[in-house]
Amino acid sequence: MLLDEAEAVDHKALIDVLLRDGEHRAVLGHFEDDQWFMVASATVNLALSFILFPLFDITGALIATVVAHCIMWAGRIRVVFRQYMRGGLGHYLGVQALHLVTLAVCMGGSYALCARMPGGWLGLVPRIFVVLVVPNALNLAVYGWGRDAAYLRQYAGKVAKKLLKK
Repeated sequence: MLLDEAEAVDHKALIDVLLRDGEHRAVLGHFEDDQWFMVASATVNLALSFILFPLFDITGALIATVVAHCIMWAGRIRVVFRQYMRGGLGHYLGVQALHLVTLAVCMGGSYALCARMPGGWLGLVPRIFVVLVVPNALNLAVYGWGRDAAYLRQYAGKVAKKLLKK
């Protein structure tokens, strides 16, 4: 089970004990609107893990977690988009699709490179290097030039200036 899902289940139980009759909405805001998606996500993850693990080993548990995470993601889209986002849902989903493709390329590219490296202890250091560098380089190439990363670019510029002065 993902940490988010476990926290959601524990969080909901705590809220139900401490606060009654929906009062938690006034205290905790709109993020509680997706609580049933979180509970469904945890339930699906657990059920699919029991079904798929015997069939596919750890890959079955991974599949269960991905399916459950999609349920959790759907709830967050509902809450976050309705409450906090401006603009069209199509644009938002397009950005999320780009994130999904970037994630797939990061994971697939890292896996493909690691699969070509020697096994055992000899290949451990190069694999560590690949999984640290490849995803970060790809994310920098895709997202590093957008307006969301402007603060990071400014901060990196300040750090570079300080390092060059020394």
